[in-house]
Amino acid sequence: MDEKQIIPIHLKDLRIITGSLKNTISKSFGPNCQQALLTSSTGQMSVTCSGVSILSSLHICHPIAKVIVDSMTSFYQVYGDGSKTLIVYVDELLSAIELHHNKRNHGSSADTSFRVAVSRSLYEFVNSELVYICDNVSKFVYAQNSQKDVQACQIFARPLYNVILPCLQGLPGQVCDHLADILTSFVMSTVETGMDLNIVQKFLDNFLFVLPNRSYMNSYFREGLFLQGSVFGQQFSASTAKVIFLQCPLEGNVDKQASDTVTFNCDSSESLLTYRTHVTRRTLQELKNAGVSLILTTQKVPPFVLQMCHSLDLSVVACLSDANTDLMMFLTGKVPVTSVYDGVHSENIITVASWEHTVVAGKHFVSLMFDDSCAKYKPYAMFICVPSESFHQQIKTYVRKSLTVTNNCLLASIKALNKTSFSSTCSLSSAVNTENVCSIPDLEKPDITGRNPHEIKFIKSKSSSIINNILAGNGYFEHVLIYFLKQSMESDISPQKQTCCNLIIKILEAVPKMLHKKQLVSKSGHNGGFLHLQKDIMKAIDVAAVSGVSTKNLLDYFHNGAVDVLNIKFEIVFVAVNLVVKLLRVDYLVGVKKLIHPKSESAAQDDDDDIE
Repeated sequence: MDEKQIIPIHLKDLRIITGSLKNTISKSFGPNCQQALLTSSTGQMSVTCSGVSILSSLHICHPIAKVIVDSMTSFYQVYGDGSKTLIVYVDELLSAIELHHNKRNHGSSADTSFRVAVSRSLYEFVNSELVYICDNVSKFVYAQNSQKDVQACQIFARPLYNVILPCLQGLPGQVCDHLADILTSFVMSTVETGMDLNIVQKFLDNFLFVLPNRSYMNSYFREGLFLQGSVFGQQFSASTAKVIFLQCPLEGNVDKQASDTVTFNCDSSESLLTYRTHVTRRTLQELKNAGVSLILTTQKVPPFVLQMCHSLDLSVVACLSDANTDLMMFLTGKVPVTSVYDGVHSENIITVASWEHTVVAGKHFVSLMFDDSCAKYKPYAMFICVPSESFHQQIKTYVRKSLTVTNNCLLASIKALNKTSFSSTCSLSSAVNTENVCSIPDLEKPDITGRNPHEIKFIKSKSSSIINNILAGNGYFEHVLIYFLKQSMESDISPQKQTCCNLIIKILEAVPKMLHKKQLVSKSGHNGGFLHLQKDIMKAIDVAAVSGVSTKNLLDYFHNGAVDVLNIKFEIVFVAVNLVVKLLRVDYLVGVKKLIHPKSESAAQDDDDDIE
C-alpha cells in the first residue's frame, strides 16, 4: 500500500474477513476431516488439522483478522479444543446480523448505528438470558445422566494403569502417581456425566495411541498448569520477577506471638488488629526487600492486607489449596512458606522470566513464564485461571486434550502410516488427494473466492482412525441448547431478546449443518437430512424433559458427543458473541487493505500494512 488511509468498516467487510477464515479451516473441521499439509520457510512439512496451526501458517496482517485469530489462539491455549468452532460461530453470527440488517435497511451501507444497537442487545442478552439458559442446560444434561455404575468404572480403570504406566518409564514416581489419580478421576467423571464405557474405551485407545512416543506427556508438563483463584491487588505487567507461595495467613496466627521485642496484649479486638497489622507489614516488607512482586497463597486475604499489598506494589493471587502444594513443590523445586514468623529464604522464592495478567472472555488469567534453564519437567508457563474449575478438573482437561493431540498426530504416527499407501521411499503426493484453499481476499473485493498466494494443501487420510474418533459429532450440544432457546422464546420476552435468540440459534445450527455434510453413511445405512436429524433429536429432548426420565435415544446423542462438551462449548458461545460485539463496534481502520501477504515479502512492507 502506497500510503495509509482511513478505511470505514461495514458489516460486509466483517463478513468477508470471517467468511474467508471459515473457508480456510472448513476442510479440517469435524472428525471426518482432511488434514492440512503445511510447509515452513525451511522446507519442512507437517500435517495437522488444527485450525490454529493452519491460520498461523498464513501471514495475516489485517487487524480485524488478527483480532479473530488471536482470540482463537487464546481459546485454544486455554481449552485445547473448539477453536475452529469459534470461527464458525463468529462467521455465522455476523452473517445472520448482516441478513437482518439488509432486510431492515434494504442493503444500506450506513450501518454504524445498527451495529451499535445490535452489539448492545447481544451484550445484554449474553449477560442475562443466555447465562440463565446455559445454567438450565447444564442441570438438565447432568440430571439425565446421573445414574451410572461407578464400581464398573473402577474395575475398568485397573488394567488401565498396567498399560499406561509402563509408557512413562523415566518419569519421576510422583508424576506417575499424579497421572494415575488424574486418569482415575477422569474415568469416574465420564461415567458420572453419562459417558458409556465403550466411549471411554475409544478415548483410551486414542490416548494410548499418542503415549508411546511420549510427545504429549512431555508437552503436558511444558505447557503449564491451570490454578484456581481470585486476583487481588494491581493489574499485572510483564516483567522479570520473583514469586512466592504461602500456606499460612499473611497476618499471622492469633495464637502465635511475633518473635521480636514487641509484645502485644491480644485481649481486645483493637490490639489484635494492631498485632496483625504489625506482622503483615513486617512480612510484606521482607518480601519486598527480597524482590518478590507476586504472592500466591492458600489463604483468604483480608481487606486491610490487600490495601497494604497495594501500597507496596505487591499483587496477591489466592489460588492454591493445601492438597496441591506438593505438586507445586515438585514442579517449581521450591517449598512454600508455612509460617510468616520463620522469615523468607531462597528455597521459598520462585524466579520467573516474566508474568502478566490478562482477561479472556471475562475471566482473569495470570501467566508465569519460566526461562529455558528450568528443570526437565518444570513447566515453561503456569496459567493461573481466575476464577475457573477446580485444580483437579483443570488437570483432567489436559487428559481430554489428548483427543486433539491424537488428531494432530495421526498421519505422523506409526499406526496411521501403516494404514496409508505410501512408504518412506514414495513421494507424499502419491498417497493423498490435494486441494487448494481459497485465500482471504482484499478488503475492497466483495468476492471471497480469491486465490491464495500462500497455498495450503489438504490431505484425505486413508486411515479410519479419524472416522472412529470419539469426537464423531452431529452437533448434539447445539441441538440441546437450541431446544432451550426455543423454549425460552415461547415465554413472553421482548422483541430484542427474541432477535438475539434467533441469532444464537442461527450460529448453533451452523455446526451440525457443517458436520452433517461431512458425515459418512453409517453401518445401518441411515444418513438422513439435517432437518430430519434435528427433528429426531428435538423430539428426544422434549420427551426426556417432559417425562423427567432419560431416554435411550437421548443418551445415545450425548454419548457420541464431545467428552467435555458442556464446559468447552459454553465457553465457545460466550467468547464468540463477545468477540462479535467487539467487532461490531469497530468503525474505522488505518491503512490496511490486504489480509494476507506471502512470507517472502519484506518486513518493511509488513510494517507499512500493519495498523498503527
